[in-house]
Amino acid sequence: MFRVIGTCVILSLVTGKELSSVQLDIDNRLALATQSISLDALYKHVRDNPGKKFVTSIPPLLSGLGELVPFAKGSTHTQLLDLLNLKDVNEVYRAFPSAYDRFLKENKRTGTPQYFGKVYADDDEPFCKKFTAVVESFSEETGTVDFDDAKEAANDINYEIKRQGSRGFNKLISSSEIDSKGGLIFVSTYEIILKYALKLDITQPNYLLFNSENGKKFKIPAFTLKDSIKYAQVEEIDAQVFEFELQEEGLSVVVFYPNKKDDIEYVLEKLRKPKVFNQILENLEEKCLQVTLPTPNERVKADLSKSLREVRNVSDIYTPGRPQFNGVQKKCCTYVTSNLHENSISNRSVPGQLMSKNAEKCSGFYKKVKLNSPAAYFVVSRSENISPTPVISSVFYGK
Repeated sequence: MFRVIGTCVILSLVTGKELSSVQLDIDNRLALATQSISLDALYKHVRDNPGKKFVTSIPPLLSGLGELVPFAKGSTHTQLLDLLNLKDVNEVYRAFPSAYDRFLKENKRTGTPQYFGKVYADDDEPFCKKFTAVVESFSEETGTVDFDDAKEAANDINYEIKRQGSRGFNKLISSSEIDSKGGLIFVSTYEIILKYALKLDITQPNYLLFNSENGKKFKIPAFTLKDSIKYAQVEEIDAQVFEFELQEEGLSVVVFYPNKKDDIEYVLEKLRKPKVFNQILENLEEKCLQVTLPTPNERVKADLSKSLREVRNVSDIYTPGRPQFNGVQKKCCTYVTSNLHENSISNRSVPGQLMSKNAEKCSGFYKKVKLNSPAAYFVVSRSENISPTPVISSVFYGK
């Protein structure tokens, strides 16, 4: 069979079974890297900023940095591969298109999710053709703006961002974030409409009385799912865990709900231990539940590079004059200025849209649960023989 590596086509004399095994190993290692960075970033935020909402999305960050691997040399090359948990450039070329197909590519049946990624450079230093080809192979784009006119450059980038998805994205970058000396600016958006493959109970109130960590109570929009739902009470992390399947194949919403309302930091600290996240999701069992949970409807910006630098040693990549890249731009001193991202998360849970393949398993009794205190919420990619991959990771405090 043939496999494409960069711009070269190489004959590979391996069987389909061997290739499948190799691909699964590559996919799994990138998934584990994504999972580890996501959990570390979430934990650090909760530890350092208690009570403050946080939403991040690590896959777009890693995709952008993965595009640089074929052009990295020396310690920069090593730093990037270590970050991605991959062995060489060939694995990078195989890992990211596969990840895109699993959880970034739009599902034509449901029209969600929708992903957009683009890397910008100064128009005085355009990209080399080979780098542009690599970026396009990752289903992303390249572009240039005039860094000398920071206000106009920011306006051009924001205009492109606002055109994505349902065209509701906000201002992503300000003129102060444009460096006239150069650098690469990675921007991305991810819009997902949560369409559950579970029954909606319209007889329940459309709000929750939320209990915050500081003892205050307030009403928030909510909805109720009544179905056979994957669930576990996990003593190791002192929390209840719920998995709500979405209509998008391979995607689900996973909630880690602390048994004590002020224990979200403790739960996330436990989840960071190797294999704990995987083992918990592997051991969930279907239970007949009536679960009332907050209704997400928000657009959230994130400086992904800031999150990464707080939990990993990536100084080579983001410091002018230090990265070793060859072939990204015509100049030799390419570095990354920022990775900026915006998520759009909303519900479209109306009875006519919901389908349940599990409801017949329940005979009539449903345990009632209200998720009315701080918890960690994830949109997770679930594929057979690949570690669960957090696409969106968040902590919710009611506001």
